[in-house]
Amino acid sequence: MQQRIEIARLTTILDRPRVINGFPLAAGTAVVWEDASHRRPQAATLPAPTEVLGVCMNGFLRVVEGGWVVGLADAQTIDDWTCAKGEVELTAAGRLRNCELSGTST
Repeated sequence: MQQRIEIARLTTILDRPRVINGFPLAAGTAVVWEDASHRRPQAATLPAPTEVLGVCMNGFLRVVEGGWVVGLADAQTIDDWTCAKGEVELTAAGRLRNCELSGTST
């Protein structure tokens, strides 16, 4: 029970779109914070596939130094690179930092 209470203290469901850690997140996104001060995000879960900074992403996002690791629902082109479905790393400005390249054109 104590663990559930702690998780609830560290999780916020966004009631409106917000920019967090330089990244625009949709209403309904569940944000997990590092601590109860809610100053630094640790991760987020999108409520549905969502386009953020021109990238269609889904599921669980996690914060990394200077950006986010996000999940792609399908292969897509980001900054002229065709990235495979799965995790990609983006800067807070939405620029591609790292991805597994896809052999499929989008």
